[in-house]
Amino acid sequence: MKYFTSLRQRYPSIAFPLWTVPLVLMAVMIAAFGLFIPKSGFYWDDWTQLLVTRLDKLSTYWAYFSSDRPTSAWTHILFVPLLGLKPLNWQIFTLVLRWLTVLGMAWSLGLIWPQHKRILTLAAFLFAVYPAFRQQPTAVAYHQHWLQFALYFASLGCMVLAVRRRKMGWIWLIAALLLEGLQFSITEFYAGIELVRPLILWILLSEEKNKLKRLEKSLLHWLPYLAVLAGYSSWRLFFSGIEKHPATLLFLFKESPLAAVVQLVRLASVDELFITLSSWAKTLDIGLSQGVQPLIVISWLVSIFLVVLLWFYFQRLPEEQMTQPNARTEMLFLGAGITLVGPAPIWLTGGRILADNDFHADRFALASMWGISLVVVVIIELLVQNWRRTTLMIAILVGLAAGLHIRIANEYRLIWANQQSFYWQLLWRAPQLEPGTALVSEETFLAHQELFSTSSAINHLYPQPPGANSLDYWMYKLTPAHEAIAPDQDISFKTVHRIFSFQGTLNNSLVIQYNPEISNCLWVLREVDALNPDVSPLMQQAAVHSNMSRILVDQTVDAAFPPVEMIGLEPAVDWCTLFQKAELAIQQEDWPQARALADQAAKMGYFPGEGISSHAREWLPMISGYLHEDELEQARLISDQLIQYNPKITPMLCSVWQEFSSQSGQDQAGVSAWMNQYQCTGE
Repeated sequence: MKYFTSLRQRYPSIAFPLWTVPLVLMAVMIAAFGLFIPKSGFYWDDWTQLLVTRLDKLSTYWAYFSSDRPTSAWTHILFVPLLGLKPLNWQIFTLVLRWLTVLGMAWSLGLIWPQHKRILTLAAFLFAVYPAFRQQPTAVAYHQHWLQFALYFASLGCMVLAVRRRKMGWIWLIAALLLEGLQFSITEFYAGIELVRPLILWILLSEEKNKLKRLEKSLLHWLPYLAVLAGYSSWRLFFSGIEKHPATLLFLFKESPLAAVVQLVRLASVDELFITLSSWAKTLDIGLSQGVQPLIVISWLVSIFLVVLLWFYFQRLPEEQMTQPNARTEMLFLGAGITLVGPAPIWLTGGRILADNDFHADRFALASMWGISLVVVVIIELLVQNWRRTTLMIAILVGLAAGLHIRIANEYRLIWANQQSFYWQLLWRAPQLEPGTALVSEETFLAHQELFSTSSAINHLYPQPPGANSLDYWMYKLTPAHEAIAPDQDISFKTVHRIFSFQGTLNNSLVIQYNPEISNCLWVLREVDALNPDVSPLMQQAAVHSNMSRILVDQTVDAAFPPVEMIGLEPAVDWCTLFQKAELAIQQEDWPQARALADQAAKMGYFPGEGISSHAREWLPMISGYLHEDELEQARLISDQLIQYNPKITPMLCSVWQEFSSQSGQDQAGVSAWMNQYQCTGE
């Protein structure tokens, strides 16, 4: 810090022109969001949206979005062919859109207050990393939000030019209206901040000293934009036929105004507190609960570096002649208005940003982030009354927020690695699946994913007929609907998600467990897991319904599958690779292959009860391979070690030995001796 202070004193002539702002802004955003872009993938809605183009033609996007945002398909139709199915392309593209959005905010507000671009620059930097929205890596789904936000600011800037440049005003007016309509064609997310246009017009018409005439002129200028807003709102609420996300709170005003007001105040107060204050809480989390992790330390080092860099940079921005005396007050009122009305669309549906059952609901804070950024900067400047200290405080806030986004990006990196591990293990265990196969687990097991997104990802892994809306696979969880499953009980599954549908049954399913707290590997459960002590009673009951015949072998291979451009290249062989392939081998009764995989595991240093290969369940196919290949001593050694490590798995191991005993008459004495040693029954 002293170095930069002395540098500023030693070279007082160092200054950064405003044209450097976009470059420095991009550098800050790369530091905050871009460090893990090469290690990020697809998440949540990304999978389902891309499934449309995997299975059908681009025009199908119109049908896909018809249930809630029927005009928004054009963004996918335009960009999917350009960006393809590679996560890296979408990650870079959506970050660029975010950057353009921030530049659009700085440009449009700079047209309103051209003499105050320094303070607007601070607000832009804060807006770029504001911590209320934390889902930047979900790139395919959120490219629409950032594109729409950029279009909003483009419309806003054109509106300002329509008022300020009267000779060409009608051209700018047409452009502003077209851009407003275009942004409405994507989503309703930014309908609330359309309501701040009259306030901006009031500021722009400050030369009119008669307040009544000024108000009249402001409203007249607003009428064309209000007509677009009213037209869109009327269509959306009354004529579109859209049933998803109904404006329940809006209609409640008609039935019970007082109840509607109370509910609105309740929703708004909690959400506004999150936007203004509590969203900053995690920026101060130093990660002690997670232990000393290098990436957490790195995030804080980057934060400190950005604070120092930005403090020096902000102070060297060009000084300005403050010829707009009411600018700070105007900024404060505009920012407060934006913050208040930004989440209006979600409130009108009775929802809120801090939804208990929706991790992804913080997207509804997006519309308010530029307003609260403006408010924070102006309040700090008014309170501090010193540019040097103001820039320091803003630099600290930007640095803290950037550090949080780095840690969040690292979480998404780990989530993507976990997804990749699951997808590849499923492919090793089930290279092909019978159409109509449900995959059933006790709970959802991929962080920040929902059943429809995991299901969509699985449908990407296997070839399906083009144009198929009836999907071949779907993911289900048993809880909380089922507490117990009888051996002779079947369960029917039926799902409709937008244009996709699926029907299946438990008896035509694969029951799976993927729980890194218990094991590093995916388990496709089979009957032996009814004795597995690390499987819950409900999953033990479900295991007997897991239908191994749904896994197909010796089928024609399609070179386009699995889609490595989406899920990444096949990982190097490790323990889970050997386990999954050994499971597939014993299903095919390819005992030499199962034994060979067991030998390979030993050569690679995997042993029972140690490290990643510690769990007994994952040695069962290896033991079966040794038993069927007359390697009784090896099977006995592994079984003994596993029981010594965890005696609770004895019944499960007994089942494997008993199954072999019933199928083969070889070395019955040795087999019987082992089973007698551990008091196995049912010989």
